[in-house]
Amino acid sequence: DKFYDKALKFALLKNSENAFKTVEEYIEFVKPNQTDKDNKTIILYTQDLVTSTTYVEAAKDKGYDVLVFDNILDNHFVQKIESQFTDVRFARVDSDTLDQLINKDESVDSVLSEDQIEKVKEVFQGLISEDKGVSLSTKALSPTEMPVVITKPEFMRRMKEMQMLGGGMQMMGDMGDMYNIVINTNHPLVSDKLMGSEDEGERQNLAQYLIDLAKLNQQMLSGSELSDFIKKSIDRL
Repeated sequence: DKFYDKALKFALLKNSENAFKTVEEYIEFVKPNQTDKDNKTIILYTQDLVTSTTYVEAAKDKGYDVLVFDNILDNHFVQKIESQFTDVRFARVDSDTLDQLINKDESVDSVLSEDQIEKVKEVFQGLISEDKGVSLSTKALSPTEMPVVITKPEFMRRMKEMQMLGGGMQMMGDMGDMYNIVINTNHPLVSDKLMGSEDEGERQNLAQYLIDLAKLNQQMLSGSELSDFIKKSIDRL
């Protein structure tokens, strides 16, 4: 604790713009814009600025700031800061949609009716029905956000990283590979193109392409899946 008290004054946090601030300076910096409905200051971070560029840019478009935590000990650092600052919570920028990461209790209306939303879910659900550890949801997000987003729960990621560091990876099993598929019902590719098609096969092909695009964004495509995606992209051109 004595070292923590001293280190808090000189430890620097680096954001995606390569700017540095102490912990207390940074909390005060993001507090006005990144405080949620429960009065918690949410600090967004990424462990790899290159692979999470889309998520970071989406956060910046909303005026949010994102830290870069690319050190093996950062997971422990996050736990320590959260235990000391009870009104602060860290959230990986791709662990949920931005409206949930920093929940300000603001709602966005969907351009689709409830019946149309159910039809959208049916199309996508049919493509992932056999995938274990995958959940599916629809949200009315901004039309400028991605049509399909894949998020991985913050808690599961932290547990997986802690056990990797401690050599207990086997204990996690398949739980560390859980992820959520979020469909943006306000994106034109979903609300207009997918729902505007009367051909079921065309709907499924578009839905699969959007899922693959979201997987590519999360570095989850490889081997034959990546090869198939590239071929589909060429065909669409």
